[in-house]
Amino acid sequence: MWKMWISLTSFTLFLIIHRACHAAQEVPRNQDNINICSDSCHPHDCSDVWAQGLKTDGVYLIYPGGLSTPVPVYCDMTGKDGTWTVFQKRFDGKVNFYRGLKEYKAGFGRVDGEYWLAGDSLTGQAGMNFSTYDNDRDIWSSNCAETFHGAFWYSDCHGSNLNGKYQNGVTTEYATGVVWSTNKGAYYSFKKTVMKIAPSVPAV
Repeated sequence: MWKMWISLTSFTLFLIIHRACHAAQEVPRNQDNINICSDSCHPHDCSDVWAQGLKTDGVYLIYPGGLSTPVPVYCDMTGKDGTWTVFQKRFDGKVNFYRGLKEYKAGFGRVDGEYWLAGDSLTGQAGMNFSTYDNDRDIWSSNCAETFHGAFWYSDCHGSNLNGKYQNGVTTEYATGVVWSTNKGAYYSFKKTVMKIAPSVPAV
């Protein structure tokens, strides 16, 4: 199991999920160490990077899911409850998140900027499939992703749309923005969101 924080500007939600895992202009902080490391010490996530003694927030190389080639990721080493691998970050609207399934599976953006890291690994979150405008897998009669200009684990649409259109605050469009409706309603688009995962630690 993995734990996930969804952090909005003034609001944080904690969920339990299963394991999930692009390039950056920032040079990965562990680039020199990664090449001299044998397979047994390759970091699989940011907690492994932390265990190797690298404890500063930033871009690092990891080998998620047994990949043989490292993937650059942003590691939040100073976040709440330990180290976190960031898989979604939005803060200025420069990256368009209205994309098809192929792009979500490959990842897009830059790890040291706005981005989506990878894939369909969180498909089972709350029992919903990940839907995009070109891959309607929600349970609504129409396409939630297309109607609400986003991509997410929609059911019969949403109460949250964190990959929705970046609208920078109050909007006149119903629920098409970066929405978390129970916090600010459907006519408010959050200015900043971060989704991240970390290995869960059993309760003591």
